[in-house]
Amino acid sequence: MNQRAVIREIWERRKRTLAPSPQAQKAEAFFQFVDEHTDMCWEELAEEFRENYADAAEIVVSVLLETDDPLIVYNCIRFADQSRAPEIAAMKRIAHDCDLERHQVGLVALAKTQAKEVTTILRARKELPSAVRTALKAPGAAPAVRKKKASDQKDQ
Repeated sequence: MNQRAVIREIWERRKRTLAPSPQAQKAEAFFQFVDEHTDMCWEELAEEFRENYADAAEIVVSVLLETDDPLIVYNCIRFADQSRAPEIAAMKRIAHDCDLERHQVGLVALAKTQAKEVTTILRARKELPSAVRTALKAPGAAPAVRKKKASDQKDQ
């Protein structure tokens, strides 16, 4: 099954459970747009989403992640804008919840982000695949968020 069909299947199931709302309508419009623009790549779809459908981010991202498709999840990571709080929240959700083996490629991509809150979550996960541990040690990976010690707080 292709990615668009997987996404559409999850969306059709999910929208039956949603109360009518402006966000649900916007999500429906976005998924319709995706269906109608089969020539657009992920990068173009991400740009279109940010420009015209961002109000539905919580719903759309939930649908994309619910597919549990490694390529869909990887593309969510790949095209996430790390300057946008909702997209960092999605990355944190992936880092915390996804299957470590199934989404290993996506986790390697997350490990290379500059978002400390994301890499901190990854570092806290048990049994990380070696490729993810290696990526977290790479020079470009964001360091973990350091918790303040009692002695640090006294200095303030």
